[in-house]
Amino acid sequence: MPQRFQTATLPALYFLFNAYQNNPDEYVDISATAIDSGVSPLELVKHLMDNGWIRGQGENTPSQSVSCAITLKGIQQIDDVYVKEKYSEVFNGLGEGGGKGNATFFLDTIKPFYTLAADVAHELRDKGLITIKLESRHDNLLLIEFTPSGQAKYEAEKPQFAF
Repeated sequence: MPQRFQTATLPALYFLFNAYQNNPDEYVDISATAIDSGVSPLELVKHLMDNGWIRGQGENTPSQSVSCAITLKGIQQIDDVYVKEKYSEVFNGLGEGGGKGNATFFLDTIKPFYTLAADVAHELRDKGLITIKLESRHDNLLLIEFTPSGQAKYEAEKPQFAF
């Protein structure tokens, strides 16, 4: 990581993660965080995007304010446990639901955030564990299903209960 971004990266990621936990659908301005750390907001956003830690830069010129949201890869930089918990919630919920279901229902959240469910589902899809059958942000619907390898992983790792 370039030296000039070392003091700005973690505060920006923590700031974005806090916003994500409140509302994963919200894009927030990180300009003040960048300026407080002594770097240009646009340069910081480019650095974070180049690493895959944020998405959706919305440049608001001429003030150079920038709005973005953290990705799961960005969250992993500061709280790997949170990401693993969300993977487990969706993966195990899918297994307990018979291998098919709506990813938004498997997350342990008060409000079923589509963006959080979609972030997790896309990562599980990229790992070859699920397929995404239907996506509808408007309906808060994200139908997923185990792949054969996902089903096998779930069967091999699911908790065994003794009665």
